[in-house]
Amino acid sequence: MALKRRKEVIVPPLAKPVLGSRPSEATLRSLDESAKIAAAQIADDTVDRIVPPSASGAPVSTWKPAAGGWIVGEVGASMTVPLANLRENRFNSRQVVSQKDHQEMMKLLEKEGQLEDCAGYREGSTITLYSGHRRLRAARDLGWTELRVKLVEPPADEMDAFVLCDRYNVGHKPQSDLDRALSYRKLLEAKVVSGPQELAKRQGLNETLVSKLLGIAKLPEQIVTAVADTPSMMSLNVLYQVYRFHEDRGLPETMTLLANCADEPLSVREIEGRRKLAMAPVRSKPRSQRQTFAFAGAKGELKRFDLEGRLDLHIKGLSEASLVELEDKIARLVDATPELSGIKVT
Repeated sequence: MALKRRKEVIVPPLAKPVLGSRPSEATLRSLDESAKIAAAQIADDTVDRIVPPSASGAPVSTWKPAAGGWIVGEVGASMTVPLANLRENRFNSRQVVSQKDHQEMMKLLEKEGQLEDCAGYREGSTITLYSGHRRLRAARDLGWTELRVKLVEPPADEMDAFVLCDRYNVGHKPQSDLDRALSYRKLLEAKVVSGPQELAKRQGLNETLVSKLLGIAKLPEQIVTAVADTPSMMSLNVLYQVYRFHEDRGLPETMTLLANCADEPLSVREIEGRRKLAMAPVRSKPRSQRQTFAFAGAKGELKRFDLEGRLDLHIKGLSEASLVELEDKIARLVDATPELSGIKVT
């Protein structure tokens, strides 16, 4: 969508805009001293600016410095704001943006322009967003200088900021379980809630579910990035098995697992099975000491298994007479050895 070129002027509250000319003396007399300076400066500094048109056709104000501070609209106003004065909400309930989602948002903005206002509230000289985080990132990468934002009421507290972010984004990208896990971790790190129990209570969730989500939130950034680009891995149970796999097998093996899942998605049971298989002790054959010998022209082997306390004798190819002779020798050895008394050679 082509950007609409127009001339914009910002005036203090209660004053009426006069495009292209200095305010009348009657207007100036109705303003306090600081407003006079601002109005005069606006008239002198009015320039053509490139502003994305409002989707609704409603007038759009501009966020711009003037004498005595920042001129801003009231709550409910739609205004264009420089990207430098927009800030992402640290309690945004949408924490994960895949590279694919980001590229799609960039293409949408390039083709259609900004179709919907972001929503945000004033904090000093910046606007903190409730919604529009993906649009902000895409606009930055596109080289845009501003976005339209609708001013709304600020949150009562940090928990309220989290709840409102979630509410404003209901109609946008759905919140994933990974989003929930990472946003819950931020609430705990910022001490917005005292612990998992309070978090579960305030969110209306059972503590077991919150515990699983907080476990998932421990995944390192490399795994979070890989999972974000693999939609089949975004469900709660799959994420939890990935977390357990990482806890048991470490980062390199987990990254290999995720690379395999990109080509052929794995179920919860398959991931759990691979984890258990990797954790199973390796059963090696018992080691033995071997000694070869010859008797009556035949070759034999004597194996001693120290760990098992076992001695094996193996010989093959003896004649019947030689076999009886060897058996007799072993029997006499057993009889002549007190430690072996009571053992019968059969």
